[in-house]
Amino acid sequence: MKMRIIANRKVDLPNPSFVLSSLCVLCVLCGHSQAQDHSKFDTILKAAVKDERVDYALIKAQYYSQLQAYLDMLAEAKPSAAPRDEQLAYYINLYNATMIKAVIDRDPAKF
Repeated sequence: MKMRIIANRKVDLPNPSFVLSSLCVLCVLCGHSQAQDHSKFDTILKAAVKDERVDYALIKAQYYSQLQAYLDMLAEAKPSAAPRDEQLAYYINLYNATMIKAVIDRDPAKF
């Protein structure tokens, strides 16, 4: 995990390249899945991750409601009933989406 300076404060952030690469792997693993649709999160990441950096301000301004809707959808899911690959996709995407939301919610005045 890299240390980044945001608004003159150092905070540990998830590595954006890990977030994006995880999503790519998970899309392949879950391409056939109808249980959870990760395309909403994929859309957010494609728009907000450039040059291995997450544009948190863009997510807050344009995709916050979609991010929350995606997290709400994951909260309703029953991953234990899914195959192992889909469970892995579920938990990694849940972690990544939650960390992005946590960064945005941590200090919203700075974005």
